[in-house]
This record gives sequence, structure tokens and C-alpha cells, in this order.
Amino acid sequence: TSVSAGAGEGRVYSLDTKAYQRARASHQMAGEAASAGEGRRNASQQVGPARAHLPGLPPEVDQAAEEALGVSATDLISVLFALGNWPLGASDADAVVTDISTVTRTLQEQLTFGSEPDGGGRIQAAVSLLTSTPAGLKTADWRPWHARSRQRRLLVQPIAALRDDFAVIAPHFSLTSASVYINYLTQGMLPWSSPQPPAALNRALASLRDARNRQLEDDVADALRAAGYTCETRIRERNASRLGVPSLSGEIDIIAGRPGSRIIWLLEVKDPADVYVAPEIRRHLDRFYVTHGKDKAYADLLGAKHKDLMPHANAVADALRLPDAGDLAYEIGPVFVTRRPVPAGFAGGPFPFTTIRELPQTLSAAERHALAVERRSADADAAFRDCPCLQARRPRARPEACQPCRCHLSSARASRKGSWQSSPMPARCG
Repeated sequence: TSVSAGAGEGRVYSLDTKAYQRARASHQMAGEAASAGEGRRNASQQVGPARAHLPGLPPEVDQAAEEALGVSATDLISVLFALGNWPLGASDADAVVTDISTVTRTLQEQLTFGSEPDGGGRIQAAVSLLTSTPAGLKTADWRPWHARSRQRRLLVQPIAALRDDFAVIAPHFSLTSASVYINYLTQGMLPWSSPQPPAALNRALASLRDARNRQLEDDVADALRAAGYTCETRIRERNASRLGVPSLSGEIDIIAGRPGSRIIWLLEVKDPADVYVAPEIRRHLDRFYVTHGKDKAYADLLGAKHKDLMPHANAVADALRLPDAGDLAYEIGPVFVTRRPVPAGFAGGPFPFTTIRELPQTLSAAERHALAVERRSADADAAFRDCPCLQARRPRARPEACQPCRCHLSSARASRKGSWQSSPMPARCG
């Protein structure tokens, strides 16, 4: 699927949407569904007199949300789960019609914090925030393709109230809304971008995003060390000497290598927010691949760091205390590492992508491929020495003139490509 020109100054992407969807589904089935269920159980419980917090949300976000919205993020999720467990009779349909006062009273009875002195006010604030009204929907532009930029949408305000005495509660839809809120809040965002949140809440969410990014960098380094790699992390431009290089164009997240491989991995760790609709996907791809003035694309920044290190790969190996590579020089392999599969990894960019979950296996596979290429290159060199064309020293005969040499030349050319690239294996001699 091609994403048409727009914000990216005429760039058209070949986004493999099917491969991206398969990767996301596989990733979620492997573990994220379980963690979401754990979050659901914990979100609806109170532990002792202290406030409970949704897993993945720091108290600062809850406090800022309560000051700005009248209800904390955790309370909001608890209300949505309570709506998802709305009592239905055997003859009731999947949705029920009630009134706002009954909704508030029922939630106060169901939720533990409803009995606290300020519990009623917090529940009323949550119900108000989660209610869609005809007047509110009429004032908003109906642009479904904008998704997160719209607060006035049923997915974010699942209580549909035509008037105070006519409110529709759909339990299953409320649970869907809860999953949307959890997904956005734990990534450090509200499920809407307009209107902008108050400054204090915005700062708390930004701090959460920064903390998640740094934690992902730490987790990536831990995964590499567990797989036998030596790592250096967070190398700033002014500390280029840590890697034995004269200068750096930007901070390096992680550089890693291990004995037995001549590839030194330059890892750029990114944790972009999930995107779902075309404008969001377009902005995501542009952020990775389109430079706007001083706002450099992530791929351009990684490419500049790669150029910084390429001439000094052996010096970087020394800084990592790796053994001498012998006749073969070390090389630098740039790679993006993300928490989950992201669209930028399926748009044919210049650098490979992997997730933290698949990181050790991905790097090991690339290293095995590089070793196989080196062995074929050595076999090709031996074949050149034994080639009858060369032994006869016929000046007009070149190695390419004979079929065996042509095949070996193909292997030799492939070996000169960066071993970190996901290129197909060269054909064997027949």
C-alpha cells in the first residue's frame, strides 16, 4: 500500500500494511494481551487507604489528571471497567437505557473509592468526561480520519446521553474504550490531542514518555548483555573519546559487540506512540524519513552516526574490549530497536528494524549470515588462485570468462556488502 504525498514534501512510501499487521498481531499474541489483562485486574482494586495507580502510570500523572480533569487517570479506567461490568438481566439487550443519576449512583455503589469523602465528586467528573451529548457532537467537526485529534467521539466518550434521563450504557463498548484509554495513558498521552491538556498534566505525560524511552534503552542494554554482548550506552557528542573516535554528530543510545562476530551494532532505540489512521501513520513515517530544516529525520540522524563510526570501527572494538579481528576489519551495523513493530520498519527504509523481544535472535541471525558470507569469500579466493585461466596467464582471459569464477565473483561481491544488511544469501556454486 502506498501512502500518498502530503506532509513529507512529495515522498511516497511503499508501506507493507499486511506484513505490519501480521507483525503487530504476532507481537500482541506473544505477550501484550496478558499484560493488558493484568492491568485490568489491578486498575479496579484499591489497596489499603492509599490511592491505587494503574500499572505503568506514575502517581504524578494521576495527580495532575485529577487537578486538571477532576478525576485521576486510574479512577477513569476504574469507572470504564465498572461500566463494562454493568449489571444486565437475562432478558436485557447488549446495551441498556438508563439515566445519568442512576449511572452515577450505580458506579458509587460498585467502586471502592465511591465510599471515600470525595468519591462522589470524582465519579461525577468521570461520568461527565465520558459522556457524549448531541450538543457536544454538533460542535465538533466530523472528521473520523483524524482519530486522536478529536475528543468528541464515542470511543473516548462511550456514555451516549440524548438527555439526562436517557443515557445508553453498552458494557462491551465501555471495555473497548477502557483499552483505548489504557493504551494511550501508559504511553504518556491522552486519547485526544484537542483541546490540549493543561500545562501541568502535559508536563507529567511528557515526563512519563521520557521515562519510558530511557527504560527501553536500559532494557535493550540488559537484553544484549544477557546475550553475551559488551555494551556502551548513552555516549554523548562531547564524550566521543569513550569510543576512540574524534567526534560524534549526535548522542549514541547503545553500541554493542561480542567475541566471535566482526559486526559492532549501532543501536538507535525509539519508542514512538502507536498510530492507527492515515494522517498519523504519515506523520510517523515522515518523522523517521523526512528532514525538515533542523528537525532531522531519525534515519538521517542514524546515518550520520554510522558515518562517524565507520572509519574507526577497530577503535570502537578496542573501546568495547573486543578481541582483534585478524585479517578481517570490524564493521558497524546500524539498526533501529523499538518496543513494538512500527510502520517505519515496513516502509523499505535504509536501516533494519527489530523489536526488543526479537533483538538477540535478529542480531545472531545477521552475524551467522555474515560468517557464512566470509567463508564463501575465502572459498572464492582459493578458487581464484586455482583458476586455470589465471594459471595459464592468458592476458585476455579474465576470471569472469569461466563459469566457476563467475559464480565465485558473485559471492565475493556479496561479501563486500555490509554484513548487517538483510541481503539474500549468494547462490552456491553449481
